[in-house]
Amino acid sequence: MRLLVVSVLALLAAAAPAGAAVKPRFLGTGHDPGTWVEGPQLRGIRVAPSAVTGKSGTYLAYVARGGRTGTYVRRVRGDRYRPARRLTRDDPTEIELAQGPRGNLALIWDTLGDFWIRRSRNGRRWTAARRLVRGSEPADYQAALGRRGGWVVWDGSAGNFGSNPIRLARIPRR
Repeated sequence: MRLLVVSVLALLAAAAPAGAAVKPRFLGTGHDPGTWVEGPQLRGIRVAPSAVTGKSGTYLAYVARGGRTGTYVRRVRGDRYRPARRLTRDDPTEIELAQGPRGNLALIWDTLGDFWIRRSRNGRRWTAARRLVRGSEPADYQAALGRRGGWVVWDGSAGNFGSNPIRLARIPRR
């Protein structure tokens, strides 16, 4: 039976237009990974994805490399991507997108040992880039937003298995 379901999915995916997501509604629940279907794909070289969902909707941040290198944010509605917005021309190795309980967003990235941040209340307009932390060699970082700002936590060296201290910095409310 499982082979039949996989074959039906393959046929549906082949018949769908390029970039469209196939949404079979007859295949079980969202809790069964065997029924999951791949959605639309972004073209080109896209790395370091970070996705969040909440009151303002679902957003995807990623680093694009090539012609217009930079860090972009897109809203995802249904099975389509909304237009991309380039938030920085930097080419970081890692980014973190966070959404708070009120729908406010924060994009955090590292460049040359510093943390940078851009904020938005709803994903439409973004603040200018501000340095959040200077000279901390960030790696393996995670961010969380609350009602009154948030926190970013990181380790000083990627893949060190806990031999460096864990660091914490406050994300300002605005």
